[in-house]
Amino acid sequence: MNFNFLSIMPEKLRKLIIGSGVLAFLILTPLIILYSYGYRYSPISRRFTQTGNLHLNSAPPGADVIINGRTINDHWYQRLLFYKKALGLTKIESSTPTLISHLIPNIYNVSVNKSGYQNWQKKLEVKAGQTTFSKKINLFLEQSILEKTEIPNNTASEFNHRQTKIIVSEKTYKEIYLIDGLNLKSSVRPLMKNNLAGEVKNNLSEDGAKISIVDQFGNIMIVNLDNPNKDFIKIPNISFVRRNRWTNNGLNLYFDNKKIVYDYDLNQRSLKILFNPQWIGFKNSEINDWLIDNNFIYLIAKNQKGINFYQIKKESGWTNYKTDDIIKKINLPDGKYQLENIFLTDGFISIKDKLDNYYFINIEIGQTQELTNKYFCRKIIKYNETAICFNDWEIIALAVEKENDQKIIKNEIVLRENNLIKDVAWYDNDYIIYANSDRLIALELDNRDYYYRTEIIKGVSIEEILGVDQNKNLYFMERQNNKNYLVKIKIQ
Repeated sequence: MNFNFLSIMPEKLRKLIIGSGVLAFLILTPLIILYSYGYRYSPISRRFTQTGNLHLNSAPPGADVIINGRTINDHWYQRLLFYKKALGLTKIESSTPTLISHLIPNIYNVSVNKSGYQNWQKKLEVKAGQTTFSKKINLFLEQSILEKTEIPNNTASEFNHRQTKIIVSEKTYKEIYLIDGLNLKSSVRPLMKNNLAGEVKNNLSEDGAKISIVDQFGNIMIVNLDNPNKDFIKIPNISFVRRNRWTNNGLNLYFDNKKIVYDYDLNQRSLKILFNPQWIGFKNSEINDWLIDNNFIYLIAKNQKGINFYQIKKESGWTNYKTDDIIKKINLPDGKYQLENIFLTDGFISIKDKLDNYYFINIEIGQTQELTNKYFCRKIIKYNETAICFNDWEIIALAVEKENDQKIIKNEIVLRENNLIKDVAWYDNDYIIYANSDRLIALELDNRDYYYRTEIIKGVSIEEILGVDQNKNLYFMERQNNKNYLVKIKIQ
């Protein structure tokens, strides 16, 4: 038997129920539509507003996230997460990497925590209709793992992060040591002994398989690190070598002797002249420094009229050079200079003078150009298209940006320290590691809220940071009790 309750209700009550249903439909339908489009009621603005998202990622992953003091592992959040997943409204996970959706636009206190690691925290702003991404958050160990080995005093070192090899040259006894970073304590062994005429300057090839050595008399030698005792080359008929640079393939070595730039082919065991300044009319010139890429030669040369920077179009036939191949010429104040391969692929090259002043030259504009963009830096280190310049008290970020269709260098001071900054190295794209008088600190290059710092270790006397290998081990030189040590530290 069909029974219609509305048919037996009083007419006024029936109209009230129907009217209430229609009213509820008219009220709830827009709310449901707004909700589906990500709108929520904001107690701050007291109106419905479009929400935003917050994406957090960390290394290592699997860290807990706390927002405004409440973790996304709280019971309230887990219940909300269950319903959201059941309704297909979100794919959020309860630990990093995670996307936290439908947040009211606001500034949130965000913390990322993982057992055994130091906490990370920062204020991040969530905007309507947008996803705020944290740059990759590096979580550093609470207790760093150290391994160290003693090395001779009065040494210079060079580090190859790809092959995790360290070359240490000991000046007093004229020896060179090869160290395997993966097996630090048991790998210190003499690479060459009593073969050098004086102080050495060593240069690792890009593949970490060879080193080139220039002694104080300018003799140049190449050593194969896989078989250093037998595979030893002394390039004949060459002396007074000033500097040398490997090509990217590690098969050719460029070097100069103040007058001429040479190219030595390791496969053919052949030597040829790569560039002679007399080819473009530079007579009685002395080469101060040079760099070579696929298209140009960058040269600093001195003659009777002064010292100049040149950008020279590279010819396929080396002896076909002419004066018209000089693309740019800039007069330099008298002094000593060296070229640095900074921003070379993005329109700039840098020159360093003897007072540690760096000048950036725009190699994409015409000849007329002043020597500007001056920075006082002990060293500039580059990672992709960003560089870090540091002096005793400041760390400055440098980046190339476009302004009015012209590339310019923007700078920003990311740190001022009360303690002396001894050295700086890149950790990855968003982090640098710096050392001051007694500690090692990681600095995140994200200026939202502030530049976040993590103290990695203290109570150390760091002389030089060598770099980071592919396993995120950091290497540095330490001096304690009048002894030198090479230290490997696991920080992540």
